[in-house]
Formats: sequence, C-alpha cells, structure tokens
Amino acid sequence: YKNYLIDHVTVSLNELELFIKHASDMLQRQVRSDDLKSLIEMMTFLSQVRTRQEYTDDMAEPIKDIIELLKSYAYEVPQTIYAMLDELPEKWIIIKKMAAKMKQYIAPLQANQIVNIRNQIIDMEKKQQEIRERFLRDAPFTYDTKEPYVELNIWASHLRKFHQEIQQLTDLASIFDINIPEHKAVKLCRREMRPLKQLWDLIYLIRSRIHEWTKTPWKQVNIESIDQELRQTYLNKELRSLAKECNQWNAYHGIEKDVKNLVASLRSVGEFRNNAIRSRHWDELMKETGVQIHMTNETSLQDLLVLNLHKYEEEVKNIVDKAAKEQGMEKILYDLENTWSNMNFHVEKHPRTNVTLVSIDDDILVALDEHQTQLQTLLSSKFISHFIDNVTTWKSQMSAADMVLQLLTDVQRTWSNLEAIFIGTDDIRIQLPDETEAFHRIDKEFKIIAKGNEVDLNFIRCTNRSGLYDQLEKMKDNLQLCQKALEDYLVYSDDGERVKFFNDCNLEGAVEIWLSRLLDFHCDTIRNWLRVAVATYEDKPREEWIFDYAAQIILTGSQIWWTTDVNGAFVRIEEGFSNAFREYNKKQIVQLNALINLLLGHLNDQDREKITTLCLIDLHARDVISKMLNLKIENINEFTWQSQLRHRWDPKDNNCYANICDARFKYQYEYLGNKSRLVITPLTDSFYY
Repeated sequence: YKNYLIDHVTVSLNELELFIKHASDMLQRQVRSDDLKSLIEMMTFLSQVRTRQEYTDDMAEPIKDIIELLKSYAYEVPQTIYAMLDELPEKWIIIKKMAAKMKQYIAPLQANQIVNIRNQIIDMEKKQQEIRERFLRDAPFTYDTKEPYVELNIWASHLRKFHQEIQQLTDLASIFDINIPEHKAVKLCRREMRPLKQLWDLIYLIRSRIHEWTKTPWKQVNIESIDQELRQTYLNKELRSLAKECNQWNAYHGIEKDVKNLVASLRSVGEFRNNAIRSRHWDELMKETGVQIHMTNETSLQDLLVLNLHKYEEEVKNIVDKAAKEQGMEKILYDLENTWSNMNFHVEKHPRTNVTLVSIDDDILVALDEHQTQLQTLLSSKFISHFIDNVTTWKSQMSAADMVLQLLTDVQRTWSNLEAIFIGTDDIRIQLPDETEAFHRIDKEFKIIAKGNEVDLNFIRCTNRSGLYDQLEKMKDNLQLCQKALEDYLVYSDDGERVKFFNDCNLEGAVEIWLSRLLDFHCDTIRNWLRVAVATYEDKPREEWIFDYAAQIILTGSQIWWTTDVNGAFVRIEEGFSNAFREYNKKQIVQLNALINLLLGHLNDQDREKITTLCLIDLHARDVISKMLNLKIENINEFTWQSQLRHRWDPKDNNCYANICDARFKYQYEYLGNKSRLVITPLTDSFYY
C-alpha cells in the first residue's frame, strides 16, 4: 500500500508537470483567424484545461496528506517531490491565467467561426433540398429510364458523399456547441433508394419473363398459364408487396400498366384463336389498329403485341362475335351446298308417249321451304356482308327453283291430262281445230323441255336453266287456253247452262277409261250440288235461292222440300192444327206469286226457262194440296198422298230417293240440263201409277 501511495503521488505530480509544460507550449501558440484547425485544437485544449481544472485546483492538499502519512511510516519522501509540490501549483495558476487570456483572445475567432458554421448549415440545407429535387426529377422513377441501375449507382454515390459532408459539418458544429437540424430530405432519398431498386429488380424480372413468352409462336403460347402468373404472381403479389411509396412512382404504374395491357392483349389473342377466325378477320383487325403484320404459323406473340390489342378489346370482341356468326352462316351455306348437290328429280315415263316426266319427294319440298327461310334470315343479319353475293345467288336459285317447280308440275300435269284428248281423240281434233293445233306446238316444246330435264336431273341446276321459267309460264298460259276450250266444249250443255265441278277430274289414261270416269264425275257433281242446295234452302228467301244453282238442282231440291213441308203439315194436323194444309196452301200461292213477279221482270233466257219450269212444278204441287183439302185428307197414309211422286233426301247416305206408293227409286243424277217440262195434268200424272 505504501508503494501505491508513493506511485500515486509521483505519477500525479509528473502528469501535472507534463500537462503544465504542454499547456505552456499550447497557450503560447499563435492562433490565426483563417486557421480553423489551430482554432479547433486550441478550443479542444482549453476544454481539456477546463475539464481538469477542478481536480487540479484541489490536488495539492491530498498529496500533502499522503506525504505526511508516508512520513509517519518512516518513509523518506524525495526532495524533488517537495520541490514539485511547491512549484507546480504556482505554475498551474499561471496556466489558468494564460488559458483565460487565450479564451478571451479566441472568442472573436469562435464567434466568426460560429457564423461560418451556421452559414454552412444553411447552405447544406439548401443543398439537400436541391438534391431532393434533383433526386425526384432525375432518379430512375420513370418507366422509360434507359439504364436504371447505372443511375441508381450514381445516386447512391451522391447520397453517400452528401452524408459524409453532413457528418463532417455535424462534428464541427458540435465543437462549437451548435445544434444542426436533421437532414430529412436526404434521409428520405436514401430510404427510397432501396424500394426503388427492388422495383427495378421486379421490372426487369417481369420484362425478362415477357420477353421469354413473346418470342414464342402465338399459337403455342400457354395463355392461361401466363395470365395466371401475371395476375396472381405480379399484379396481386409482387407489386403489392413493394413499399407503399412505390405506387406513387411512374415506373410502378408503367410496369403495372404493361402487365395489365399484356393480360388484356392475351385475352384478345385467345379470342382470335377461335376456329371461326379467317384471314379476312385479321385484315379487319389490322385495319382497326392501323398496323399491318404478315400472319404465318411462325408469327410470334411479340408480333401480335405491336397491334396494341389492349386498346381494341371491344373491337376484338365484335370481330370475334362476327366471326362466330359468320361461321354459322358458313355451316348453313355448306350444308345447303351439300344438300342440294344430292337432290335430284325422280323420273317416270309417260305411258302413252314414253316422254320423261319428273317428280320430287316431299323431302325436297321441306328442304326448299326450310332453306328459303334460312336464306331470308341470313339476309336480315347484320353480319351478311361477306356472304351477300353467295346468299343472294342461292336465294335467287331457290326462288327460281320454287317457281319453276310449281310451273313444271302444273304444265306436266295439264299436258298429261290433255295429250290423250287433243292428240289421241279424233272428235276433239275436229271440234276444236285451233286449240288442237296450239296443243301440238305446246307438245313439241314440252318434249324439248323434258329432254333437257333428262340431261341434268339435279333439282337446282335443272330448274335454273336459262329461260326455262319464261318458257313454262307461256306454256302454262297456252295450256290453260286449251283446257278452257276443252272444258267449255265438255261441260256446257247445249242450252248454255254450266255446272261447275266440285273437284278436278283426272283425265289420264285411255279415252274409254277417262270418259267413263268423266260420266261418273258428272253424276257425283249433280249429287253434291243437290246436297248443298237442300242444306241451304232455308238460309235465304226462295226467290233468291233459285239463282244459286242449276235448273235440275232447284227443281229437284224444291220437290224434296215440297215433300218435307207436306209431311210436316200432316204432323201438325195430328197435333191438332186442323188448318195446317190451308196455311201451307197460302204459302204455296205466295211462292208462286214471287216466281210470277220474277218472270215479269228482266231475266236472261236460262233463268227465265228455269223459273218457268219451276212454276209448272209448283202449280202441280198447289193442285195436289188443293185436292187434299177438298177431299179432307188428314192422314199421311191416304192413297191420294201416297200416289204422288215424292222426292226426299236421305242424310244417312247423302242420296236422293223418289217414292210413289210402296215403290222407292234412287235418283240417278243424270244431267238433264235446263229444259222445258210438259204441263202436269191428271192424264200425265196417271202415268206414274
């Protein structure tokens, strides 16, 4: 412990002596106003003097106490210690005075330097604002930056150098006890450098992936995989995970826009992979975009991206929709072409002349109607432009085929019906010489057409032969003239009356066959008209009803209704109406007066003959009723009534029957014409018995 105390005293005094000697040298130095380094060194030294002043001022007494303690232990302290202990306090006082004087001396220099430092701080603040502005303006925030990493390195160097300058100024300001403001702008720049580099790293990653995809032939691009990577990996994950300040930068929005545009373009590319797309649709797309490219199997995705398809999504959608509609039209036209290429006429030979006649199945009629409807629908579509010529041609051919078919069918049928009459019947040739000559010309023309049909039996080609429609139309008109002349000859009776057939009569085959068929047809016609006349008798006044039908019809019909009315009167008598016959007799007189009034008016010869004959029948009917009134006949079974010729209509088999006494005869419907009748007298009436 004694040694420790001796060492402490010795070291303390030696250290003080050295400091005083150093201080004496320092405080005697010349400090110039332009020598910042010497000023800082002096200020630093004065700070050291000030720091140890309290300790040094109080160290003499403790040392003296230690010396006394050592002496008590018989330690002989060296005289040098006593000498230093006497000299050093005095020297310390001198040093303090010199320090005080030096402090006063450098005070103006310090003040000047503080002003300089504050000015440097102000300049540094301006500089950092300028750096911030330049950073925001020139740093690689924009997406079109050519070499972002070079610029990032330059800015990293700039910011690092500025940071060093700030640190030096901060150290200097701390020496002069000056607080320096925090340089937030530069710190913000340095903080933004990291996310900015991360953004460009991501941009180059995305660009490299896009480059890899776009060099692939467009038909081989896996659009679904790329779309998923772009959306899920980049748009929804990587870009969103960047610092929030990144979404304020142009580069961020640039890559985001590129990714979104690529996604949109890929949608358009995918839509144009539709198998409905044809080269004309590519041409239409290029016209919309204003960019021309040559499409081949090797065309890359990059080649398509120059079309800027993301700007034309609506146009792409419209073109693809149009292509899909046009594909449907293509299929219809293909099916139409395929169908009608195999649709042929059937042929059969005319039994008498061996001329080729053509016919069709119902399938052709169904297809013709269906396809004409489809073609009309196509023509009303707004997507028809590309097919307008083809569709118009088909519609024209279908329409022509439809019209020619109708004409050809009518002409064939009429020719077949009339050929045996005008060519195979001498009577007709004699009676209708002009029409027979006309038919011979028609016959030659028809046989030429029939031979033309044999050449190509395809339905469309055959019916669309040049001039065929006009030939057939003219031929039909001429045949109708021949047929009308024949009808006039065969149907009008010699008294000029005409009874219209209910249906067409088939005159095909040998003359002995069709003539017999015609006679039967005459009878059927009379029966049918009689059925109608009886059914409509009470629908209008009798004087009007008689003008609706031929003479034989109204005469027989009136007799049927006379029988019906008389039988009705017998029923009423049985029911207690004793005046039934008298009332009916009055009705007969009224009917006769109506007929007489008609005869007194203007009538043509046929109607006058018909009404005159009906008057005769009605007069006889009136006389029969008068006779039964005189004889007071009241029972339907009386001979006076039963002996009359009574016509009746049987609705069960739609036939007319004539009854007299116990005999019944079926009406034979032989056409009698509009002939006059003998007056019915008791003598003529007795012939029925």
